[in-house]
Amino acid sequence: MLKIDELMIPREATVLETMKKLDETGQRILFIAPEGRLQAVVTDGDIRKFFLRGGTLESPVEQAANFHPISLPVAERGRAKAMLQSHGMDICDASMSRLEGQARKVQDYELPILAEALDVSIEQLLNDEMANR
Repeated sequence: MLKIDELMIPREATVLETMKKLDETGQRILFIAPEGRLQAVVTDGDIRKFFLRGGTLESPVEQAANFHPISLPVAERGRAKAMLQSHGMDICDASMSRLEGQARKVQDYELPILAEALDVSIEQLLNDEMANR
């Protein structure tokens, strides 16, 4: 089982080191959070776009990272749907059922979005899901 610390990467890490860590963890998102304070996220998609813009494996990951991720404090998770929709994400009631306490399978591509919206790690989402089975 992953610990949240395993999903952290320093902003000075190279893109190659970041890709290796994404592969090792089996996740599609890592966090740049010095001293536990979220500064940025980096996904496999961010890295792909970085390469399309001419980035290199030796570049620092901060050049590929998203320093403006969408997030909410846990106490405000009830606003997640409206917030995601306000950012142009097509969210229907069925895709938000996990937030409303209804059981359904969450698709892999939904995990980073939901984790960001809830301000929790993907692992925390998965642990909650496993506990509810």
